[in-house]
Amino acid sequence: MTFSGRTPYYRAVMAKRKLRVAFVTPEVAPYAKSGELADVAASLPKALAARGAEVSLFMPMYRLPAVDSLSKVPVLTDFSVPLGLEKVRAAVHRAELGWADLFLIDCPRFFHREHIYGPATGA
Repeated sequence: MTFSGRTPYYRAVMAKRKLRVAFVTPEVAPYAKSGELADVAASLPKALAARGAEVSLFMPMYRLPAVDSLSKVPVLTDFSVPLGLEKVRAAVHRAELGWADLFLIDCPRFFHREHIYGPATGA
């Protein structure tokens, strides 16, 4: 008999475990949206959550009205991320969406802008 990972013991153990999924995306509808990626980044995790998965989404904390209007709780208030020879300061906030947690990465140097992918002019 070859071991395929599908033994009764394996199935029993896996049936008790909840699938945990992390989505890291630059946009999630309706909070930050420039195209269809935001729709997929919202609908796919929502569908997985409806099927019992524990879903967390990670997105930059842009300066957009929909993001600013979320009720947020600080998770990490101040930490440094190594970037080349320097360290960039950041923070993480959590917003509960009802079906998932949305973790917002607050890094003013990179994400405090009016548009998701840079200036509206495309420059």
